[in-house]
Amino acid sequence: MALALLASRSSAQDAYPTHPVRVIAASAAGGNPDVLARILSARLSEICNNPFVVEDVPGVGGVIAAKQTAAARPDGYTLGLNDSGSLGISIAMNPDANYTLKDFTPITALARLPTMLVIRPDVPADTLAEFVALAKSKPGAMSFGSAGTGSIHQMTMIIFAKAAGISLLHVPYRGGTGS
Repeated sequence: MALALLASRSSAQDAYPTHPVRVIAASAAGGNPDVLARILSARLSEICNNPFVVEDVPGVGGVIAAKQTAAARPDGYTLGLNDSGSLGISIAMNPDANYTLKDFTPITALARLPTMLVIRPDVPADTLAEFVALAKSKPGAMSFGSAGTGSIHQMTMIIFAKAAGISLLHVPYRGGTGS
């Protein structure tokens, strides 16, 4: 009897997935979540012999993607690939997020990605110290882009600016290759 029950459970689990799986990547095309989702989905499609289809959902530092993932039917056919910003920071900063961590079932941490500060070649600074001195001489005139308000990228720059004693203008985008 127990063996028959285990066999039926095994065959039911082996049937997944029976149709395409939607993978929501919380970024614009080319962003870290998009790239990771495409690598993972290609391999899962091979292993499961069923398509895992990536859908890029940029905006609001990953909140839009997280909302769509949280609102999906909890049947395993919608997976979300988000970063710590949309699953932590944005919940605290964005009252319109309308989701909590309890709305998700974590599967795995896929990657650790470094954050880099880069500037355009025409900015007259060749070192971090020179950049900080330039920003101090022009409070609020230097801007930085991020994947959106509440994104890990914005938070990183806020912490950096505070530590450096500078004022920077935040320009939020719907996504980016670093988002």
